[in-house]
Amino acid sequence: MSGASTPNHIKKINQNTIDILATSNKALSAINNTPKGRLNIIDMHYGASLGLGFLSTETGSERHYVVAVAASKGDLTLTLTANASVQFAQALVQNQLICYLSSNGQYYPAAIGSIVGAVLTLNSPLEAPIATGENVFNWWTNESHPTANGFKCITDYALRNLKYSGVEVARPKLGVFGSPSVNTNGANNVNSPGSLGVVNKNVIINTAATDGVSFTFTPRSTGAYMARFKVNTFGKNVKISWSASGYSDSITVNHNQPAIVEFPFFVFSDVVSHTILMMCEFDGDAFLVNEQAEIIKVDGAKPNINGGKHVLLGDSWAGMMGAVGSGDFYFESKLPDAEWVNSGVGGNKSVDLIGRWIVDVEVHEPDFVWVMVGTNDYYGGVSSELFSYYINKLKALCASIGAHCIIFNSSVASAQLSTERFDLSRQYAQSLAYYDREINSKVSKKMVISIPSTTIPAGQTVNLAELGRFAGTEVIIYESCVSQVCTVGEATSITNGAATIGTITGFVTSDVVLTGSGGRFIRIDCNNSTGLDFEVKGYLVVEDGSSS
Repeated sequence: MSGASTPNHIKKINQNTIDILATSNKALSAINNTPKGRLNIIDMHYGASLGLGFLSTETGSERHYVVAVAASKGDLTLTLTANASVQFAQALVQNQLICYLSSNGQYYPAAIGSIVGAVLTLNSPLEAPIATGENVFNWWTNESHPTANGFKCITDYALRNLKYSGVEVARPKLGVFGSPSVNTNGANNVNSPGSLGVVNKNVIINTAATDGVSFTFTPRSTGAYMARFKVNTFGKNVKISWSASGYSDSITVNHNQPAIVEFPFFVFSDVVSHTILMMCEFDGDAFLVNEQAEIIKVDGAKPNINGGKHVLLGDSWAGMMGAVGSGDFYFESKLPDAEWVNSGVGGNKSVDLIGRWIVDVEVHEPDFVWVMVGTNDYYGGVSSELFSYYINKLKALCASIGAHCIIFNSSVASAQLSTERFDLSRQYAQSLAYYDREINSKVSKKMVISIPSTTIPAGQTVNLAELGRFAGTEVIIYESCVSQVCTVGEATSITNGAATIGTITGFVTSDVVLTGSGGRFIRIDCNNSTGLDFEVKGYLVVEDGSSS
């Protein structure tokens, strides 16, 4: 692939602002022309590990227990052999994450609600049956790593849930109808799908017939969509429903631990807003739900992954999956026709994966790159903004070599052992948009603008980027990721002060629309009102909002 020149339609004021997200023109071209259907996300945080980290009361290490009575899909109890009751009570605890080998030959996660003797009552119904004589395992070996069976659970979850690729089109915020009681819940605990830094709402339904919460968005195009919610319904039935243009659908969910809920629906008209409702069966029912939902437009089916060359790139989580060819690498038994390279290195952060990309990924010319990283980032205090920046670099690098990128979102830190790490892990999983954002089909141009690492002296304002308006009457900053608060403004000339349109900080996927009312030049500035110098870095994704 030859290098791509900088697009002519950008009127460059500062060449440094086009030092994009990547290390070469090859990767820059990939960022601006990422092929559709080349990215899949595996929800390891809320899916494979049910949003539950290691508990301080867990025994840890590798442990297993034998099932005494067969259980069916949908059952809420597991009975172990009688001689396991004493050992069981000593080794497993309430709210602990476990996994089990189903009679279908796959591993599944579950969470313990209570223990009486050798009988487990689970927080949510079994996803699959388990036969008499099969095994139940602890999921975590310590606060940082799963057990060998926990890793198998991750692998099987990934293969079951590699269902679709897509682009994120909206992150609507929670609204209300009727008169429910809605309060912000910022707790860092195992029952919450959010955390101190990931806002979730405690919803109490006062009148079941009329009360509920809603999420509203306006699609840009027709087609298949998936709404994603993080919830804990505390064992209550919550109905999720949607209707538009004469069509409707609904599902009922029931979980007693944090869970990811996916709700598929089809948009037949892109000129009307679409609202998804959440309601309960009885007065007084309550549930937790994260303040923002994710709306994904599905643009690709499950890829055929049993073939081609695969590179598993990551930290010790990837490395501990097992050595290729050793018989311990579970992916090999599940995908026997695929060729594998395990490039997991203990202690690596996301930035380290970028640093060894050429020697550990690109030289293998892979068809698929699986990315598993994040644990060392939150242990190292890497902000969610910077982590997002590096994940987007990795996505761009995958696209630059034509590889299909499959990303596991963040693992779950222990809420009991470190509230700071737990909060960061939640932010990585929820605040970071792993999916690419949708580009308007009517848009004529788009560009990724880098904000290179810049020191902002104490008490000063520094201009980070200036660019002329595109051909259209409207410009949209539809995604941004910056490490400090920045202002977005419009100016009548390069040197004039800008009329502030809005501010951006962290990872933002809500649109900032610039109409030209304040002038044709767009400015990004950062003001340091503190008494100490600080650094800012990041990127913006900008599109021309005019019709082509």
